[in-house]
Amino acid sequence: MGQDLLQEGIAAFQAGDREKARELFMLVVEVDARNERAWYYLAVLESDSARRREYLEHVIEINPKNEKAREVLDRLKARQAVPVESAAAESSSAAASASPSPAPKSSRIRALNPAAESPGAASTSGFALPFNIPGAPLRISPESLLRDGSNLLRTAFQTYGRTSGATLLTSELSKATWWRFWLLTAFVAVIVALTSIVTSLVIVLRFNLGVAGFLSILLTPLLALPAVLIMEYAGVYASYRYAVTRGGGSGSLVRHAYGIALRWLPLVVVYAEVTFVLMALGAVAPLLFFLIMVMMAVIMLSEVMDKVHVMTDPQQKWFTSGIMVAGAIVAGVILAIILGGFIFTGAIPFMIG
Repeated sequence: MGQDLLQEGIAAFQAGDREKARELFMLVVEVDARNERAWYYLAVLESDSARRREYLEHVIEINPKNEKAREVLDRLKARQAVPVESAAAESSSAAASASPSPAPKSSRIRALNPAAESPGAASTSGFALPFNIPGAPLRISPESLLRDGSNLLRTAFQTYGRTSGATLLTSELSKATWWRFWLLTAFVAVIVALTSIVTSLVIVLRFNLGVAGFLSILLTPLLALPAVLIMEYAGVYASYRYAVTRGGGSGSLVRHAYGIALRWLPLVVVYAEVTFVLMALGAVAPLLFFLIMVMMAVIMLSEVMDKVHVMTDPQQKWFTSGIMVAGAIVAGVILAIILGGFIFTGAIPFMIG
């Protein structure tokens, strides 16, 4: 419950709703008085220097190694030695140091641990997103997208590990934001699109499809990119609605979505790459392989449901996982009907070949 409230508070903070964010962070510390991140956010949101100092002292008590909190706290203490005018300026400087942007609607907080900076951290280079995604950095660049996307995908594969996979999954779920979800999804969509182009080329050459085939190759990335996004979110939304209405689930949508992305998208990559290999070898992706991947997806997603939701009936996690997979497949079939022949030439290689 505390983690869900924390993520909702972060989302409200990043959306500019500071009052709602403050209320949610207060609820977090009531539930978990040693939640370092909640106390730090409360310090950033607090205009009263005495209370801000109190909140920062809580952070230092919980984590003496939090250098950022200590730096701001030292500045607040130093105010006692300067005139009132300077003190007011110093207070503004301390608040700005804790939150990179002075404008409430675009505020972003730095990671509590600089060594563990995650996607969504503030950046001074690149360009600003034309739309708001909770948890997104103020500025992005192709280099940062490539770096952060590859790191997230590597982490997603690592959650499959037998020894530390479950622990890593829990840790990642605590960092869930819509930016992480969409960045990981878009990164995998690009991989699928690139693989689809090569797969389409193999099919066109084998069946001698001519000009129409090569035209479909040019359209492949335009079809594959939205296909991955639509299929995944369709499954995410359908499974979440089932979890909260029928399964008694209490988790947040963002954690539900990010958890699914961590376990679903690695399978999408594997299926796309194996499909390409089979096509290159002269075989069509067998139905058996597809069914195996579906079974793996349901098993892996059930673990996510266990961590995100506290369901009244433990068996509901299997139904929720199944609905996720079914929702994605149904969305894929609808896309196949709409897009017609382009699907055949490899636009969605993770469907049945």
